[in-house]
Amino acid sequence: MEQCTIRGVGEIAVEHPEDIRDDAEWGRHGNKKFHDRPFDTIIGMIEYKAEEHGISVERVDESGLRTSKTCCACGMEASANRVERRLYVCDECGLVANGI
Repeated sequence: MEQCTIRGVGEIAVEHPEDIRDDAEWGRHGNKKFHDRPFDTIIGMIEYKAEEHGISVERVDESGLRTSKTCCACGMEASANRVERRLYVCDECGLVANGI
């Protein structure tokens, strides 16, 4: 949250992956690890820490947002901007983002 405060972030958008568990098929051990993740706890911690720093948290439904193709800074949509799995580079505004 300190980095968000330093950078002047006023709002964080998070998605609760409610239906993601239904589609997961990563083998017996992979599925167990995935299903054991406490999404509600993690999101609650984000909300708690954000509130301490005066940052609001909005829970959003990402389906249909085309986040892997749309720049969060300028809104430009292009498939070519997704350089590789976690790397996004916007040709329009120059944003470079590394997703988790």
